[in-house]
This record gives sequence, C-alpha cells and structure tokens, in this order.
Amino acid sequence: AIITKTFHVEACTWEMTTLTEDLDVIGATASKPVDIYKLAADLWIDVDTYDPMVAAGETVEFTLLYGNDGGFEPNTHIHNDFPPEAPFVSSIPAADAVGPGGLWAEWLTGDLANGDAGSIDVTIAVSDTLAVGTVFTVTDRIVDHTDAPVDWVEIVFTVTEPDMGRYYLPIIIRAFE
Repeated sequence: AIITKTFHVEACTWEMTTLTEDLDVIGATASKPVDIYKLAADLWIDVDTYDPMVAAGETVEFTLLYGNDGGFEPNTHIHNDFPPEAPFVSSIPAADAVGPGGLWAEWLTGDLANGDAGSIDVTIAVSDTLAVGTVFTVTDRIVDHTDAPVDWVEIVFTVTEPDMGRYYLPIIIRAFE
C-alpha cells in the first residue's frame, strides 16, 4: 500500500523543519522524521531608467519595479519615504496609504509567487524653493509578511537649471522700412 501525503506550509520564516511522523499499526509503533524544505522568497525592488536631473517647481515621474525570484511570499508591500523637498503627489496604481504631507506612501502588493513582478509609476513635486545643486533622495523598500524590509533602492535627484528649451517661444522680429 502507498500512502501519499500533501503538506500545506503557512507563511513562515524558516526554510527547513522536521516533522516526526508516528505510525501505529495494531500495537506496533514506528517513528520516522520527515524533513520539509521551503524555498525562501527572493523579493527585490529597483527603479527603471529615470532622469536624476530635475528643476525646482516641476513634477517628476519615475517607475518602481518589484518582484519575487524565490518561493511564495504572502502579504508583501512597497513602502516609500519622500523628503519634504519632494513629496508624493500620485501614482499608478494608486497608493493604498499616504502619510501626512505626502512624506510616505505604501502599496499593498499582496501575495507574490515565484516569477511575479510589477511596477508602480510614481509622481513627486519638487519644491520651487530649492537651489540649484540641491540633492534629495527618495527611498523605496519591499517588505515581507513579517513587516521586515527585504530590499531597497535609493533614487537620488539633483536640482539643476530649468530647461529653458521647454518654455521657448519663437520671437519674430521684423524690420520696418
């Protein structure tokens, strides 16, 4: 006779445990250790190509990329911290929670299986009072089911002169005879 058993492993932080199996057949008992291995999650977060040079007073967009290259991980989320010089404005998808003044935002990314990935388009507002040369950083973290940050990326911006080309209007001067 063959007995097949299937185990469901709930969210956990261990990668291996031993289950002791006891078999009792008409008064005879046998114990057998069964090792259970769980593939650990491999959560990651990164930023897509973005322009690190920004002008004071403009809104700036960047795209976060995230995913899992390991075992199943439940209840993940992305947490961003924004500096007062460049608070959160909006995102696609919309943030699930936003802190006062747009100084942080969170996205509930839920359960991530092996190979799952996603992206978040984020918009921030650069303060119009920042001097040329000011550097500020947005910090992004992916967090596991234990509420522990697993990976992070820092997005660094530098304030530069406004691109006057964007505001250029041709002026035509005609000489009158």
